[in-house]
Amino acid sequence: MLAVAAILRNSDLTQLKSVLVEPLEAGAFVILIARTASGFEGLVGNFLSNSGLVFAGRISYGLYIYHILVAMVFNRWLPSQMRFLITIPSLRLFVFGSVTLLVAAASWRLLEQPINRYRSQKTRRALGPISVNSADSCEENESPRLTGLSNSVTVCER
Repeated sequence: MLAVAAILRNSDLTQLKSVLVEPLEAGAFVILIARTASGFEGLVGNFLSNSGLVFAGRISYGLYIYHILVAMVFNRWLPSQMRFLITIPSLRLFVFGSVTLLVAAASWRLLEQPINRYRSQKTRRALGPISVNSADSCEENESPRLTGLSNSVTVCER
């Protein structure tokens, strides 16, 4: 669906792109999100569970937040002898990307992880213990299933 949408978006010159393309894109993303929620298996599942991709997902907020800050710092305070690092596009991408990755990883380790740990402890204390097997909450014609999102989340299926 996304391939068809991309072809239509790039070849339709009549300005009716949104009428044809956006519903296709929306449908493709609905399918992708639904499939993601249920989990991937096989080659796609193995690829998405790669430790490098999992780590990038874990620090993705830091990557999003810090990439502009890194570029601004380099543009403003990089000594003139080292300006060549940001004038060559491929070198600039490598330098900005590497530094942003390091800053985001440090932010995750030193800032986000301790905050998440503290928040998790406070939530556990406030809510009390959460039962892993909450089959009692399912109706008679539904069966409980643990999701891949968390060991304590149970979804009732018909």
